[in-house]
Formats: sequence, structure tokens, C-alpha cells
Amino acid sequence: MVSVDVEGAKMDPGDPQEEVKNSSGLVFQRIKSGISWFFGGGDRAKSGTDDVFQTEWLVETDNKALSSAPKAIKLESLLMRLENKYAPVEDDEFIDQLWFNHGFLPQMETRMFLRRGGAFLVRKFNYSESEGGKDDLVISVAVPLEYTRTESDDKDENYGRDEPVFIQDYIVSKDGRSKETEIFIDDKMCFENFQDLLAYYIFNPNKESLNIKLFYPAPNRYFQYRQNALKRVETLATGELKEVYIADLEQFGSVEDAKVAVKQVKKDSPNTYDLNEKLIEEARMLLCLDHEHILICHGWQIHKMPFQFIFEYMEGGTLLQFLLTNFDTTSNKRLLQLSLEAARGLQYLHEKRVIHRNICAENCLLSKNGTLRIAGFSLAYRGHAYYMKAPEKLQTRYLAPENLTIFIFISQSDVYSFGVSWNPFFSTECGVFGAFSGLKIIAVQ
Repeated sequence: MVSVDVEGAKMDPGDPQEEVKNSSGLVFQRIKSGISWFFGGGDRAKSGTDDVFQTEWLVETDNKALSSAPKAIKLESLLMRLENKYAPVEDDEFIDQLWFNHGFLPQMETRMFLRRGGAFLVRKFNYSESEGGKDDLVISVAVPLEYTRTESDDKDENYGRDEPVFIQDYIVSKDGRSKETEIFIDDKMCFENFQDLLAYYIFNPNKESLNIKLFYPAPNRYFQYRQNALKRVETLATGELKEVYIADLEQFGSVEDAKVAVKQVKKDSPNTYDLNEKLIEEARMLLCLDHEHILICHGWQIHKMPFQFIFEYMEGGTLLQFLLTNFDTTSNKRLLQLSLEAARGLQYLHEKRVIHRNICAENCLLSKNGTLRIAGFSLAYRGHAYYMKAPEKLQTRYLAPENLTIFIFISQSDVYSFGVSWNPFFSTECGVFGAFSGLKIIAVQ
């Protein structure tokens, strides 16, 4: 029997049963001190850091290791087993509580969270609605690649740089051959529930076959929200496939001062999976943009269906609504100011190589103090040019000639659309094409 040093308490070898009895309380106390950190995330989860201090400790009894674990990582199911009071929590409830559960995070996004060997996260995916809406669980792990270190790696300016890794996904599968359903990521080791599976691959230093390293759980970032953080207030707009509503954003137990707007796919919409993916693409695009005349994106909710895109609530409504109501009382100076703000926002997009593809008054929103921000990024594309290969629902009236003839979109196409949509603000006519229909406009061009 080995001596054990737990939280500074030295225990000398003696009778095995007596030693385990005397040390169990200290062992449990140490495990309990980390349970809230592991499940609730503690201060580390809220601050977004994923540091884990790996001071290891070992307790042995009957020549079997009860646990070998990092100091900061303790698993609740392990504590319950040690106390002989193990009562497994339902997997869905357990997974929802994990602060390194990233919901339906796309595979391509995992590299943004897993930046060094041993980092891992839990996520879900669903191939298609045709599979009955069943969600699969995945453990994504960063596996380090071999590389030759150089002197520059030890310089201060390179401290904390991403390690060369590749992302390995392990799908949690179910074995339906036995009476009791078992789950596994390696067919040589099956478990009754996800808690046991996670505990085994985190704490067991000697895996029998699949020796994956789960060292650093990747916490949720500031732009990732849970569904219960949104308190719906009222509906702003509803369409054929999507709806927008106002909500109070509650995070970490406090309600933000400003309300937010939430866009989501309607539950009864066809092709919900594809629409959800496009919604996240729009949010991803906006998260990378930062300008006073571009709509502010707060983040997304992808833990449960339907996905929700959370952005700044613009109390002034759309520019089109504002002009229809206040056009007669709006001065030319004010119209020029709004035009300048839209032009500056569009210039910023083009500097970032973003083609908006849908510039019009309906997609310009006004804040409470009248500041204009460009919105409506559902068709936006990052790159120098976009070729439309399949039919899309577009506003023909604002499209440039090259959009209608050879289906090419470039930054100059946005400039053309900007000019066409702003023309009515400074004329007494109904716009460049008057009351022409979409087909007539195509024929004219």
C-alpha cells in the first residue's frame, strides 16, 4: 500500500482497510472541490479560459487504482461510485449541463475551439431530417502532430501560439444487441451511460485499446448561448420560413440592459436542417465584422433546434419604413447623412472582401438614435466574386446587369444596387424603373 498525500495531509502506510477509511473523507473533499468547476464551469468557464493544472494524485486499495486525475478535473459519477451511492443522471440532462457541450457546432468550427493537443469538446450533429430527427453525439479531440521545434517557438511573442493538431471525431454509438442498451466509441469498451464513458476516457491512464487524451475541456465562448438564456417578449416580423422576435438576454444569472432581436427558422418550415445551416452562416459572417454601420451580432444558440441568430435590436425599424412614414418631413441633409452611413458600411464590407448581394432600403436598419446599420446578410458571400449556379429568390429590381445575364456578383454589383435603391430618395419619380415588373426590368437591361 502506498502513502497518499491529499491536500497536504500525509498518511503513512498501515492497515489497508483502515487507511482507506481514514483517507476517504479527504479524497471525497478534494473531488467535491472540483465538481462544480467541471460541471458548472466555475470562473474559468465564464472567463473563457481552458487552462487545466495537472497535479496528479493516486489512491490505491486492493491493488486497484481508484482514480488518477488532474487536480482541476473531477467527475461527479466518480464521486458517487466512491461513496457507493451511484445513481446515473439521464444522459440528455447530463450532457446539457456540461459547459464544454457546444450543441450542434459544425465540424469545420471545432478547430476554432481546439487549439492544442488534448483539448476536447462534446457536440451533436444530425445528417438530415430524413433520419427521423435523431441526434448523434460526438467527442471531438485535438490530436497533436509531430513537428520540429525551433528557437522561435520559445520566444515570448510566440507564447500561447496554436499547436499543430488535427481534429479527430469519435461518434458515440449504441449497441442494441444486448437487453440493456450500451454506448461506446470503441467496440472493445461499452458503457451503460455517457457519464461512465466520459469518466473512463478522462481518468483512466491505461486504456485497453483507444488511448485518446482528454486533458483540456474547451468551454463555450462569449457568443454561444443556451436556449434558456432567451426570454421571448414579442414578435417583430414573421415570414414564410423564418420569424424575428424581441427577447431579453439572460446570461450568468443577469439580464442585459438592452433587448436583443432573435431570428429563427419556423418549426413547421420545410428543409429545416438546411435553413438552420444558412442561419448560422449568416451569424458567422456578422461575427467577423466590426463597424459602426454594420449590424452587431451578439451570437447564436445552437444547443437545441431551432437554431437562433441573436443580434442587436434596432428600435428605429427599417430605412424603408422610416421613409414611407417621414419622407415629407425629412430634410435633404438627413437623407444625405443616411446615404453616407450606408456607403461607409458598404465600403467596409468590400474592404473585408464581403459581397452583400442584397443592398436595399429594407436591409438597412435604424437604431434608437437614428444611426444606420446594414443588415440582411443571408445572401452575403466572402470573396472577390460569386457565381450563382442554382436559382435563388432575389429582388430583380435592384440587381445589376451582370447578375441577370451571366449570374456573376462582384463588389461593383453592390454599388449598382445601392444607386438604384437610393435613387427614389432624391427624386419625385418611383425609381429608375418606375412601375416596371421584374420581367420587364430584365428585358430592358
